[in-house]
Amino acid sequence: MRNQLVFAVAITAVFAFRLPATPVLGKGFTLSDTALMSFDQHYGWGDATITNRRDVPGPGVEFDIHFPGNEQPDSVLHYGSSKDGSAGSLVGIDVSMYDAFELKFTLVSIDGVSTPDIGGLVSVGAAINPWHGEGSGEAYRPAWIDLVSDTPYDSTSISSTTIDTDQIFYIGIIAWLFEPSDWSPSGTNMTLLVEAAPSAVVIPETGTVLLLGLGGLALLRKYRPK
Repeated sequence: MRNQLVFAVAITAVFAFRLPATPVLGKGFTLSDTALMSFDQHYGWGDATITNRRDVPGPGVEFDIHFPGNEQPDSVLHYGSSKDGSAGSLVGIDVSMYDAFELKFTLVSIDGVSTPDIGGLVSVGAAINPWHGEGSGEAYRPAWIDLVSDTPYDSTSISSTTIDTDQIFYIGIIAWLFEPSDWSPSGTNMTLLVEAAPSAVVIPETGTVLLLGLGGLALLRKYRPK
């Protein structure tokens, strides 16, 4: 009976959170909506801020961003979860079996408007701790999105950032207004949808895994033969 319960808990862990049963070498990982909602820190260089966030129906989380101006650092957002200055909900997850961190970004609106030919080019990225250890800045591979009809870009793109790390100590998103002349010097409000990349493995936050483990232990204790 006990062996059957152990097996059931293990299977529940794999399917409930889509954890890989074996290492997925050479594949990217991405984040669930719950993990994205756990972001809680404005990190690094950049004065743009998150004013609101919503776990919308369907996949993804919408972030409302206020850019105070069109020049750096007012035009740059860094936001996520780290081991310093935040709850660190995603810190410590083992990502050694993956080779990239991937997120899908969609530009929803600019100053409340989503019609074509408003605003300019936005650089977005899935950011994670750097290749060469702590203290050297986060790594990210930029993707490009806009609402302008006569450019080679679209309103949706995927950032796939190559990683070389064993575990997370910072993870988040980056967004910055690329060309100052396309943006208002008095500030811009933007809504950005961030969601799991469709081809990547979704990993949960550390706290969820811990709770699952504690629940499994409690289940085993409850049904342990007397």
